[in-house]
Amino acid sequence: MIKKAGTTILLSLVLIMSVAVPSVLGFDGPTLEVEEVSTTGEEATVNVKLYEFSNLSAGSFKIITPDEELELKSIEMSPDFDEGRFRSTVNKNGNQAEISFLSRAVDEEHSVTNSVVAQLTYSLPDDFQNGESLELQISTPSFTDEDDEELLEEKYHGSITKERATGDVLGTNEMNAAQALRVLQHADGKKSLDEEAQKFADVDNDANIAQTDAQKILDRVSGKRMNFLSFDIEQEINVYTGLAFSKQLKVKDGHGPLEWDESGLPRGLELNEQTGLITGEAEDTEEAEVTISVTDRTGKEISKEGILFKVEESNVASVESLKTVKVEKGEALELPEKMEVTLKSGVTREETVTWEEFDTDNVVGEYAVTGMLGESGITVQANVLIFEGEAPELSEEALKSVESEYSSFGVHAVYVEGRSDVARVEVEFTRADSSRTETLNMHYEGNDKYSQAITQLPRGAEIKVSAYDEYNDLITEETHFVN
Repeated sequence: MIKKAGTTILLSLVLIMSVAVPSVLGFDGPTLEVEEVSTTGEEATVNVKLYEFSNLSAGSFKIITPDEELELKSIEMSPDFDEGRFRSTVNKNGNQAEISFLSRAVDEEHSVTNSVVAQLTYSLPDDFQNGESLELQISTPSFTDEDDEELLEEKYHGSITKERATGDVLGTNEMNAAQALRVLQHADGKKSLDEEAQKFADVDNDANIAQTDAQKILDRVSGKRMNFLSFDIEQEINVYTGLAFSKQLKVKDGHGPLEWDESGLPRGLELNEQTGLITGEAEDTEEAEVTISVTDRTGKEISKEGILFKVEESNVASVESLKTVKVEKGEALELPEKMEVTLKSGVTREETVTWEEFDTDNVVGEYAVTGMLGESGITVQANVLIFEGEAPELSEEALKSVESEYSSFGVHAVYVEGRSDVARVEVEFTRADSSRTETLNMHYEGNDKYSQAITQLPRGAEIKVSAYDEYNDLITEETHFVN
């Protein structure tokens, strides 16, 4: 049986470059795409592709990059857009590619369902480090029919990343049939891959190098697939009632935007369909078998079933919350090595945090980074904001400091320093001799500082401090425990 399957794939290896392959990608309408490529070499070749055009007559676009050290070496048009159905005009303006084309036959429209328009070859910067990415952006695209009606519905920018690509078993920075043949030899037991190469042969990320991996590489070479979409998640995950849970799911070799879905998550947990972030507080102790799936922009879908979420009771009452951490793009990220944990017994202690790896060369924006507290299995989350240029101000930074001081006779003094845009500060609390919640406007002391004395407040009591702007709109609020 194995021999028969291997023979089928070998036949595919022979025929793949000579047989036209129909488009099987799931784009819903006319789409322009610049590929996302990975390489460990000094140069990178990127395809610019068109999908699902049924009546194309003319088109034009530019591919630009914000990185001045990325050198555009050449632009090579595909035969169909050079000597075929279209004639093209190409201009290399520094590191900017300018391309336009027109149907050779007057008033004639063409179907373009899955075609390479051009190949752009770039020389990479000398200081291009492993894991870094360079953006390739589409500018001023226009695609029309013979009546000059605009056709383009979607466009996807591209990138070049310094890393060995999934499926590059031979380490040649090429995606070809030879890669699939080498995987097939390993799967059939004829010629084993070394440990490093095996990391790139398991393209479906299922911890098993098989003939299916070779077939998927062939599909990538032939144009049947754009990527080797997969994602990692443990088969067993611990969750604790009453504690915030966070887990960020990440795809491997997928093309966004992505759409996530799930079935069977424990009550109180939810999966964000766009970001792949699971958050919430589990409500009941239970064992839930969960199925999670993700679909990329090409319509490819993968799913994993039987993921066991074990919800248990914990002796932890609360975990220290973190403010958003700001980091400039490409700079080192500093997250706390320890966090305060309060047990249900009232004891507070510090626990070491192990954070997942995070790349600050990501696109500017806000991300969730997950950490693990000691050996407890309790997860914590840090929100990380990547920025370029001047660091942005966040609403949660409106309260610079909140401190409390205990004096005799059950009196606490609360001191707050706000940002300049804070016009008013409130403190909410519950006195020891009453179950009623009270709210007071804090006294303004000048220089953005506020104070308030509170009587009959037990030590360790919880207070909520809220900052408002000049229009009496809430800027931010924080919960603290008095000394």
